[in-house]
Amino acid sequence: MYKKKYKIRHKILEVLQKHQDYVYSLTKPPEQLYQFELALDVEQISSLTKYSEIEVVSEIEILLDRNQISQVVEEFKDYYFINKVGSVVYYDKYYLEEGKKNLISIVKDYITIITAIGLFLIAVYTFISNIIQTHTNTKDLDAIKSKLNTIEKKLK
Repeated sequence: MYKKKYKIRHKILEVLQKHQDYVYSLTKPPEQLYQFELALDVEQISSLTKYSEIEVVSEIEILLDRNQISQVVEEFKDYYFINKVGSVVYYDKYYLEEGKKNLISIVKDYITIITAIGLFLIAVYTFISNIIQTHTNTKDLDAIKSKLNTIEKKLK
């Protein structure tokens, strides 16, 4: 239904939000937490989302660019955690809604194309029908003209 990228982005935000909620639920006060404790690495995110690391990394880059997640480096390894903007995006189901809008747009485009093709076919059919009808009418007129000519010749 949705393009995969929207599902992946939403799932990454979901995993990071749930991890953050879990860490906050522990007895340690939030102001005593290190950012590293709220974060997960790519392998963990990939495992929890059930998407490949390649898919996760490409979508993490987008989420970072949009300032919806943040990055912290610990012992030369990148970790990611959801920030306030990302939490709002996750709870608003922004990417699922974007995916829905994208799907609706694609369906509208297909309907427009199919409608245009249908109208074109109707126009072609009507045009050919009119040509055939005109040809038939011309033959009938020619037959009537020849009968009139025959009648005129008999009257003279």
